[in-house]
Amino acid sequence: MRNISLWFGLTVALAGCGHQSAPPAQAPLEVTAVTPQTADGVSSDRFAVTLHHDREAKLAFRLGGTLRAMPVRAGEQLPAGAMVAAIDAAPYAAAEARAAAQSQQAARDAARGSQLVAAGALGDAQAGAAASNARAAQASLAAARSDLAATRLRMPFTGIVTARSAEIGEFVGPGTPVATVVDTASSMIAAADIPAAQAAHIHAGGAATIELPGRAPLTAHVRRAPGAAYPASGMAHVELAIDQPAGLLSGMSGSVTFAARAAANDTLTIPAEALLWAKDGQAGVYIIDAHSRAHALTLRCYGLGGDRVRVSGLPANARVITEGAGFAHEGQWVEAGQ
Repeated sequence: MRNISLWFGLTVALAGCGHQSAPPAQAPLEVTAVTPQTADGVSSDRFAVTLHHDREAKLAFRLGGTLRAMPVRAGEQLPAGAMVAAIDAAPYAAAEARAAAQSQQAARDAARGSQLVAAGALGDAQAGAAASNARAAQASLAAARSDLAATRLRMPFTGIVTARSAEIGEFVGPGTPVATVVDTASSMIAAADIPAAQAAHIHAGGAATIELPGRAPLTAHVRRAPGAAYPASGMAHVELAIDQPAGLLSGMSGSVTFAARAAANDTLTIPAEALLWAKDGQAGVYIIDAHSRAHALTLRCYGLGGDRVRVSGLPANARVITEGAGFAHEGQWVEAGQ
C-alpha cells in the first residue's frame, strides 16, 4: 500500500512538472490575404491612332541657303527625281568654278613635272608632290560639284507632296525640313502610343480594330510590337498594318482597340502591395499554406498594370499575403482576414 502511494505521488509530481515546462501558446500573426485574379491581357480601352504610309520622308537640304524656288504644292504627285525646292546656288556655283580652275592648274603642274622628271630636270619627290596636289584638287572639285547639285532638292521616289514647311525667300538651315512626301505605293500604317503596362501584353500579329470618323471599323494586326517604353512618358510605340487600306489618307486619325490576348493558364494578377521584392523579371511574395503557415515563394513577374502585378507560378487556390507580409517569416502561423 505504501509503494502504491509513493508511485501515485511521483506520477502526479511528474505530471505537474511536465505541465509547468510547456511554453505558452504563440498568437498567430494577423495578416490580410487575397485570392489572385485571372489576367485578362490587354484591356478594351481605346487609344489614339494616326495613319501614315510606311514610306514617308521629310525632305531637307544638307546645306544652308535662301529658298529660291519651290514649284510644288501639297497634294501634288511627282515622279522620282523631280525637283521639289531649290536654294540660292550662286555661292556654291562660284566655289565650284574656283575648284575647277585649281584642279586644271594642278593637273597641268603634274603633267609638267612628269616631263621634267623624264628630262632629268626634276626629282621624283617633287614630281610626286605635284601629282598628289592634282589628286587633292580633283577631290575638291568633286565635293564642290556635289554641293552645287545639293542646292536642288529632288523627290527620292514617286509619290505625293503632303506638306510644305518653308516658303520662297526664307533662309533654311542644313537639315531643316522644307517638305513632306510619301510613297503612296507603300503600305498604310497605323501608329499608336500606349501605356507600357498595356503594351507589355501586345504581340506581333495580334488583332486590333481601328475606328475613323465617318467610316466603318477597320481590321488590323500588330506589325511591330513595342520593344521598350519611352522613359520620360512611360509610353510605348506600336505599329499596325491595316488589312484593307483602300481609300485611306496619310494623316487620318482615330482610335484603336486591341484584342485581348489569352493569358497563360498560370498567369494571374495580384495587388502590387503583396510584393516583398522585384528584380529581373522575378518577384517574391508570401502565401498561406493549408496549415495556415506563411510560405515564401518566388514568382515570374510580367509588369505592373495600375495597382496590380501580372505574375505566374502561384499554386492553385493560393492566398497571397498583402498587409502584414513584411512582418511574416517562413513557417509562421498566421491568421488571415480579407
